[in-house]
Amino acid sequence: MQISPLNDLGADEHIREQALDPTQSFIVQAPAGSGKTGLLTQRFLVLLSIAELAPEECLAITFTRKAAAEMRDRILLALERAKNPNPPLDLYEQKTWRLACRVLARDRLLGWDLLHNPNRLKIQTIDAFCASLTRQMPILSRFGATPAIKEDASDLYQTAAKNLLKGLETDDPWSTSCRVLLSHLDNNLSLAVRLLANMLLHRDQWLPHIGKTYAISELEMRQLLESGLETVIRESLSEIVSHVPIESAATEILAVAPMAAVECERLASGSIIAHCRALQGKWPGDGLGDLSCWYGLAELLFTEENVLRKIVTKQQGFPAPSSMTDLADKQHFKALKERMQGCLKAMEHHPIFLEKLRLLRECPPKRYTEEQWEVVWALTQLLPVLVAQLALVFQENNAVDFTEMSLAALKALGDSDAPTDLALGLDYRIRHILVDEFQDTALSQF
Repeated sequence: MQISPLNDLGADEHIREQALDPTQSFIVQAPAGSGKTGLLTQRFLVLLSIAELAPEECLAITFTRKAAAEMRDRILLALERAKNPNPPLDLYEQKTWRLACRVLARDRLLGWDLLHNPNRLKIQTIDAFCASLTRQMPILSRFGATPAIKEDASDLYQTAAKNLLKGLETDDPWSTSCRVLLSHLDNNLSLAVRLLANMLLHRDQWLPHIGKTYAISELEMRQLLESGLETVIRESLSEIVSHVPIESAATEILAVAPMAAVECERLASGSIIAHCRALQGKWPGDGLGDLSCWYGLAELLFTEENVLRKIVTKQQGFPAPSSMTDLADKQHFKALKERMQGCLKAMEHHPIFLEKLRLLRECPPKRYTEEQWEVVWALTQLLPVLVAQLALVFQENNAVDFTEMSLAALKALGDSDAPTDLALGLDYRIRHILVDEFQDTALSQF
């Protein structure tokens, strides 16, 4: 996999040429207006020109229907222009013309007749592609006749949430969990409906994990989820450690922080800055045992709004020298405060380190409190039932959302250990996939 940036035409011509090599795969990164769609069009033409049997061997996935239509129009326009034996004057257009000429030659050889059968060009949105999969295996994908796809299914989500919360008035197995959730939300029923409906919108992200809750015990589930919290924290610590400053002006904080910690302890303020007393002239590590030190440093460096401090006060372990009666104490705290001001100034030159440290403060605790866990466990019991309620609502309305369509498509394909006949057939037919603006945060699309 090669990552190639695009800039202006000409300066990156070698990169554009390289990206047309059909024997390799590429990620192309570029700003708007730099010619990504044009390059994607050229690569599609290259792939069509070497297709062994059918144009359907090449699949292009776009983000919107408009983008799919634009790409199809570009390819058809290129093929129309290639019917003219005289090449265009523009060098870039000449390249597209030559590639299109090769496609027309392949078209005539294999009898595709693309100009009269443009639907044979497989250029689709991810949602349209998923819909085509479910149509090919309607029983396995758990759809019969293809239902309507609702772009905004919020009303269906709310109906499913309301149906779930009717368990409050019944003896359903999930009624106790409903009561726990409502109690946590101060019995605000409309808020519960709204939050549950929002969870349904993103169910493809959590359903693969929560859907397994009935197979494990409450203790196992708690251990599993808390190990996830620990993983998030460990990753955050690792990021911080990899960006710690090494210049002396910034590392001066390692000498100043323990002294501030001693003063915080003396004042019995309960400040977590007191944890900095454990610093021994070096940065903490990335283990969970180092977490309290990092929290202490973050508290020392940042305000409550997560902004780098401009000044420090006695709350951070730096009492005003004027409040001291002893001359030695005055001089000590004056010098200490000046050193801390220098540390804050030096830290301004390390924005990445500061950002990583800020993110640590936003990480969840590594353990749930008993009160928190009661709510989390109730949700793990409710969410699978919520999805089942949504399935019933979809059935009643003969409509689904895009997420349901993609989940159904995944069911139609099976998995790597047990692929369906459809998956095996597609594996044989589709030889090249091009993706425009891939939504890599959507796990089901990935």
